[in-house]
Amino acid sequence: SQRQTARRNATFSALYGCISEFMLDHSAFIITYIALLNGSNMFSMLSAAMGGLASVFLLIPLANLNEKFGLRRAVRVTCSIGFAAFLLMASAPFWGQYACQIVILAAFVFHFARPMYINSWYPLLDNFLLPGERTGFFVKMRFLYMLENLLLFTLLGFIIGKNPPIWLYQLIIAITAVTILGRTYYIDRLPEEKKLTEKKYDFVTAFRKVIRNRSLTGFSVYVCFVTLFYTALVPLTFIYLKSHFELAPSRVVSISGLVMSGST
Repeated sequence: SQRQTARRNATFSALYGCISEFMLDHSAFIITYIALLNGSNMFSMLSAAMGGLASVFLLIPLANLNEKFGLRRAVRVTCSIGFAAFLLMASAPFWGQYACQIVILAAFVFHFARPMYINSWYPLLDNFLLPGERTGFFVKMRFLYMLENLLLFTLLGFIIGKNPPIWLYQLIIAITAVTILGRTYYIDRLPEEKKLTEKKYDFVTAFRKVIRNRSLTGFSVYVCFVTLFYTALVPLTFIYLKSHFELAPSRVVSISGLVMSGST
């Protein structure tokens, strides 16, 4: 019963937290927002690239902070930073000629802290998720949050209309900032984390262990090549639809929602 409750709380934390991540990584919402701010295509591609850059350069080094903070506290810090970053992004039009730079800065801040959450998420699951429950849990959780974003961003396309006012974008981004706090609410209800070992974080030793794990290394190479070609293609396609086909922002955002249907 306790494990079932924990699985439900973990799923709700993912449903609240993934909205902001998908808005930056997989949807055309921020791309059309930058276009309304008279930003160039370079800024649009840069906003989409922040997540990959942060994962490459920060995922392993920031594990040291997770060890110092503790897992749930690291999630709280990450969500607080993400909340502030999205509010900053919503305020971008008030910064005049620097509006696009503010959006990029906010995306950078959000993604800079995001690896701390990733480093906390999987160890927290070990406290209640049995090996035999992993497949069912991740399949159900992934299906739910992909379905959520499919419906949400398709609906957003209809809400914003053909000529959306900039304040509507600001309102949606501000609401998204609040949803980030929902992740913290449910993470705090997960079972107490296991005490970490007394050994200090050793990057070199940890990296050697990863390299020696052939299954993990092979999977990492596979993921690397898949994301190398796929990750840049999606935002580039949205920019192509917006700039060359001159589709309305509503249609581009709705199409970004439909893109998720394959993963769902």
